[in-house]
Amino acid sequence: MAIDGLGSAAIQGANLQNMDIETLLLSVQSERARLMDEQLINQVNEVKARNNQIAKLNNALSALNSAAAMCSSDGKKSIDSDSNFKKDNYALEREVNTALIDAGITDPKLSKNDDGGGGLTNSGGARLKGGLRGDVKKPALDALITTVKGQIDQLNNSNQMDMLRLQSLTNKRNEAFDVMTNFIKKAQDSRSAIIGNMR
Repeated sequence: MAIDGLGSAAIQGANLQNMDIETLLLSVQSERARLMDEQLINQVNEVKARNNQIAKLNNALSALNSAAAMCSSDGKKSIDSDSNFKKDNYALEREVNTALIDAGITDPKLSKNDDGGGGLTNSGGARLKGGLRGDVKKPALDALITTVKGQIDQLNNSNQMDMLRLQSLTNKRNEAFDVMTNFIKKAQDSRSAIIGNMR
């Protein structure tokens, strides 16, 4: 619920000396409620953006885990030694590299083969520098998986703090609206009492 009418422009542009106390207090409360609304919207947008990034990193992590499962556990053989890696025209290679690009990981340092092999290595068109290629071995994938997990954990921790801040802002916003509503009700009751006494 947004407050229209009395806002910062009303307070800044008004001649406060000619305002009665009731209008002045209502202007201040309206401005406070509007500012709380703005802060709350900004905080919600930050939480949404962080959740979106976590989802992208989780997609990348899932794709990396699929690739790691194809590598030999001893770390000696590269991923292309698994015949499933070459299936569907290297679909897993494109999936992993596309997920890394979506997550903002532009140089994962998995492979040194930046130009070999020819075709596309992701759905976006350009090759991902250091992305997944046939020469990648399990230790490189495990290192990147650990890095991505760390990024997800860091974002989750930040998200928890943001959710606490969001709850606090929601409480303050509700309080601002309650104060303003109570003030308006008291002002209305006072006017009604004055009108009743005049009858």
